[in-house]
Amino acid sequence: MSINPRRRNRGYTFIEIMLGLTIFSVVAGAVGSAYLFGLRSFQAISNYGTLESRNRAAIDLMTRELREAQSISSYNNALNRKLTFIDGNYKTISYTFDRYAGTLTRTSNNVSTVLLRDCNLINFNL
Repeated sequence: MSINPRRRNRGYTFIEIMLGLTIFSVVAGAVGSAYLFGLRSFQAISNYGTLESRNRAAIDLMTRELREAQSISSYNNALNRKLTFIDGNYKTISYTFDRYAGTLTRTSNNVSTVLLRDCNLINFNL
């Protein structure tokens, strides 16, 4: 029996195909997992950035109005925290933090505006 040099392999064996598919599946799974992790991280960072800008805008508005206040009408630091004051134009403005809804609401001239949503904590200290 001799080896014929003109005879070539015409295909892959079943074991070679299964091994190749297994390696491809592991690599594709790792790349897919890394992609999804990166996508979730990017979304979380974007949400934190949006939340931070809204927080900054709400606190800036509150700080500006409190600096212009003539007097503080009422102050409640219980479960639903509320701060009411009279501004420089003698309008009554109140800020209410609803702990259960997670909102900070500004009320002026009987018009309420929700400044923050998904807020966990705020304290009014005098």
